[in-house]
Amino acid sequence: MSNNILLESFSCALTPLETFDFTQNINLKGISIFSNNISSLDLSQNVLLEFINIQDNQISTIDISQNTELTFISCALNNITSLDLSQHPNLTYIDLVVNNLTYLNIQNGNNTAITNFSVFENPELNCIQVDDVEYANNANWEKDETTVYNLECILGLEDKTNIGFTLYPNPAQNTLFIEAQSQIETVNIYNLQGKLIVEDSKSNVDISVFSPGLYFVQVFVNGRSETKKFLKK
Repeated sequence: MSNNILLESFSCALTPLETFDFTQNINLKGISIFSNNISSLDLSQNVLLEFINIQDNQISTIDISQNTELTFISCALNNITSLDLSQHPNLTYIDLVVNNLTYLNIQNGNNTAITNFSVFENPELNCIQVDDVEYANNANWEKDETTVYNLECILGLEDKTNIGFTLYPNPAQNTLFIEAQSQIETVNIYNLQGKLIVEDSKSNVDISVFSPGLYFVQVFVNGRSETKKFLKK
């Protein structure tokens, strides 16, 4: 495989293999290596790739910035945390189900060409960057309920410091309650654009005038902060 520069398609499944070397296969157009045990994959030399199926592996990061001819990508059942598909205008099929995504950008200028889009069971994915929010909301795409589409997604807002607080109810309609193990110092609420819309110190916040959608609540306790998301009904 590694010495065959004329190879255009490769398929391998249900093996204990942990590595594949495609760096010499510069004419590859299709790769299907699902249900193996690989944790990394170098596709930087495979600029002609149109089809990638790497579902059910152990991959946490993948660089496909050189694979701009892609029409099909399936990375379901992996550990991928971030994926930028904005340079892939030919995509019609995207399957990223069951990963650890916190960032996804599909703002490629041609979202209307996407016929299959599945990204559910990515509980930490708050926002997906798209071409047109109204179109995305009305397309037959699959995502988690707490994930929203936006023209710009804010990165790095969600602080993982554990200070021990809970939000309820979630989703909420009129009042959001906050319970912490220690005295709350400050409560900040941000919208998806990262704009601060509430700054308070109360353990209950009136959200009745908020527009429906996803928001971030940042709570400060003893000089430390933690950020969680809630959905306004």
